[in-house]
Amino acid sequence: MNLNDLWDKIRDPNTDTIEDFGDILQWLLPVLGLTAAISTGAKEVTFLLQWFLSTGGQAISSTLLKRLFNFTSLGKRPNGGDNSMPSGHTSAAFSGASFAAFAGLPIPFASILFLLAAFTGYSRIRANKHRLRDVIAGACLGTGISAICIFLL
Repeated sequence: MNLNDLWDKIRDPNTDTIEDFGDILQWLLPVLGLTAAISTGAKEVTFLLQWFLSTGGQAISSTLLKRLFNFTSLGKRPNGGDNSMPSGHTSAAFSGASFAAFAGLPIPFASILFLLAAFTGYSRIRANKHRLRDVIAGACLGTGISAICIFLL
């Protein structure tokens, strides 16, 4: 999915399927994560760099892992396609939610972002694009890379 597809889904008033909502959340949650973190008072340039490394790191890692797992049975999607493990949508969503939480977003608000990220994973399973293991791997990948970028950089 590219940004034009995303824009078409947002503009289309008939877009109400679970899969489409998950597609939108994979892009929206990382942006909300940055916005929420900025709202907590984190305005340094290093913080913005951490967000870019977190978001870019999860995208690159997810893509590389998908390519590697394509050589195994883990790479096959339930619908027969490739690039199953890990779920990139879920990885991106959890990266955004985790970044906001680790940056100091209050727990009630961070919980909402995590629920939306979990819903993104559910949407991928429901659309027959991923299995539960793919979604869990994506969630761990996104959360882990955000933690590394916030706490170690």
